[in-house]
Amino acid sequence: MADIKEIFRAYDIRGNTEENLTPEVMEKIGKSFGTFVKEKGKSKVVVGHDARNTSEKLSEAFINGLKTTGLDKIVFLGLETFGTALFYGWKNGFETAFITASHLPPEWNGVKFYREDGVGYLEEENYEIRDIFLEENFVEDGDTDVEEVDYREDYIDHVVGKVDGGSLDILMDCGNGVAGLTAPRIFRELGFNVDVLYEEPDGSFPNRESDVNDESVSELREKVEDYDLGIAYDGDSDRTFLITPEGKILQADETAYLVLDKMLEESTGTVVANVECSKRIEDVAEKYGADVERVRVGHTYLFKSILEDEGVFGVERAGHFGVPHIFPLDDGVAASAFFASQVSKFEDLQGELESIPDYPNDRVPFKCSDSKKFEVIEQLQEELSEEYEKTSTVDGIRVELDYGWALIRASNTSAKIRITAEAEDKESFSKILNKFSKVLEEKIREVDN
Repeated sequence: MADIKEIFRAYDIRGNTEENLTPEVMEKIGKSFGTFVKEKGKSKVVVGHDARNTSEKLSEAFINGLKTTGLDKIVFLGLETFGTALFYGWKNGFETAFITASHLPPEWNGVKFYREDGVGYLEEENYEIRDIFLEENFVEDGDTDVEEVDYREDYIDHVVGKVDGGSLDILMDCGNGVAGLTAPRIFRELGFNVDVLYEEPDGSFPNRESDVNDESVSELREKVEDYDLGIAYDGDSDRTFLITPEGKILQADETAYLVLDKMLEESTGTVVANVECSKRIEDVAEKYGADVERVRVGHTYLFKSILEDEGVFGVERAGHFGVPHIFPLDDGVAASAFFASQVSKFEDLQGELESIPDYPNDRVPFKCSDSKKFEVIEQLQEELSEEYEKTSTVDGIRVELDYGWALIRASNTSAKIRITAEAEDKESFSKILNKFSKVLEEKIREVDN
């Protein structure tokens, strides 16, 4: 049972389909989720899945378990983009379950759960589902009928209706994920000239891995010099990345800087960013008098803050973006369409790309046992808050210096503590990283002893 327990993560469920995420397990997860939904007074669930070869069978097993809990309504979208499933839940007042393992290899799969307002389940909610699963404390109350619905046209019409058009030449890499179901059409309806790599969904990911990195999108990076912009998606299309004509994948906060530098000319408000994001966010926000709200790492906290703080834009370092103008949902396809519309408004795109501040930054992991890592962070929060004037303990401890910053935070999923550092120049960056690396290593040894 220990291996089964490990599939329940802070933000979702993920497991290896050859080892611990079998159809039998997935059926129990469906029962657990349905029980949890009923216990919190909800009664409607929408289910969709990505293109992985195991997703259809696992979705069937999940629904078989879900429908035994006596919900009022279950809607099944089948193979669909992540954004379409979230949009259906948000528009119609349904809890959402999406079967996917996002950017992991083909043998992996899982489930993501979202509230009817589009915010992902918090860590404690996912662990409540885990406890129901482990205790097998299921509600059994009838056999709910399942309605199969095609909602893709409604989703596409909504996004196209909310985004300005443009005429950029764009090279798009869908990576054989589900983005190919909607992204090319949305962009073309908006007037963009689009060529597409690996548009057809294929759950074995035969042409590149489902994650986006320099190696996986090397073909796009080689060919994008003939275009104004490149765009790439991960396997379930919740994350998106912009690629310059020189073949550089923009970091999420670089993309945010570029987009906000045009967007904030017309609409100001709170920009939400997690604590790992660059000070580029403050740079562009201050330029237009906008506020920045820093939140914990994790897309759930990003979108929770966008709703609660009425944010006009949200960015997470991992490549999640929120564009409430379209809808307050974690959708890479819709976000990328908005980005293209904003970028197309620049008279000199190359000049704008060159104007993005270039701050050296990196994230370095340090081994620390799961049983000790949070104690290490708690002690550092107390000690560094006393030592430095400007600190934040929203997630770990972030120390602001005159020439840069450092963030020390524990991983939620592995036996590691990571330092993220950034500075105005390489010399200052090395100084910050070396200083706080020594502080962390000493504290790990102290707590271990």
